[in-house]
Amino acid sequence: MNKLTIFGITALAFAMSACGGGSSTSSDSGTPNVGHNGSIDVANVALDGAISCDVPQFAQKLLAEINAVRAQPRNCGTHNFGPTASLGWNSMLADAAASHTMDMAAENYYSSTNPSGEVYSDRITDAGYKFSYAGEVLALLSGDVTANNAIPRAMTAWLADPGHCAALKSSVFDEVGASCVKVGKKAYFTVDLGGL
Repeated sequence: MNKLTIFGITALAFAMSACGGGSSTSSDSGTPNVGHNGSIDVANVALDGAISCDVPQFAQKLLAEINAVRAQPRNCGTHNFGPTASLGWNSMLADAAASHTMDMAAENYYSSTNPSGEVYSDRITDAGYKFSYAGEVLALLSGDVTANNAIPRAMTAWLADPGHCAALKSSVFDEVGASCVKVGKKAYFTVDLGGL
């Protein structure tokens, strides 16, 4: 069984400078070089198993799946999308996603709005990410969720839903960060998207 959230995009213009900040990402040789506004070379990202559903190279695999979808034309419900530019990985978006995914798993809820009323654009802003566009897609997988099937199952669910499909194909986004947390037979996914 899979559940999906309703997709949303927020368009906000901020006149603030990009903030640095901590990251949930690391590499074997230390902390990767984090660029402007949290951009990072995904090849250097190693997420802790607790926020990646123990999927080895979670960031690289998920980003490759999303970018493969973006590279091809796709019909998302009644909207046809042509090929779209690839996304880059962003440490700040990954931090926002991990925070929300851990919260959903710990508090046993499933929504882009947390129990205190905070929404994805609040979390993305709190992570220090400067954006003109922000969006979030969620998935809740249940049953036999493994390191081998977690990403394919989430991608299948997102692409079957016109709103989520459109979010993943949208040209307003150029960066992404994501996480996955397993609790028992449930796996919570958060994918935060941003664009300048």
